Amino acid sequence: MFLPKEILGLAFTSLDPDGVLPPLINAINQSLLDLPIFTVYLEHRGAANNVPGGVFTYGGLDTTNCGDVIAYQSLSSATYYQFVATGFALGSYSISKKYQVISDTISSYIGGPKAVILISPLEAMSIPFNQ
Repeated sequence: MFLPKEILGLAFTSLDPDGVLPPLINAINQSLLDLPIFTVYLEHRGAANNVPGGVFTYGGLDTTNCGDVIAYQSLSSATYYQFVATGFALGSYSISKKYQVISDTISSYIGGPKAVILISPLEAMSIPFNQ
């Protein structure tokens, strides 16, 4: 797993051992953003180096890369971007059950319920990439 020496904090003060105010929260508190939100668009580029892999949009929605369907989910914990997911679906596999999940843009780690994580790679291998 790649962990950079410095990261731009998008999380919450409670995660910093020194209680440092993260830049995004600081910008929101100072009304520097049009809206108190950010949008993350991630694009798969394979093993390419020195090419953009996505876009962060601070203070608004990314209307260039993201579609018209916008959904907001309340956080279940103001530590990580943690919320309740009510189900998962991939290919022919689906499960309808509530899970606590975290949205994380700094790692390639995929965590979740064992039943979902173990079946997902098998289903993913049978789905063409462009779907």
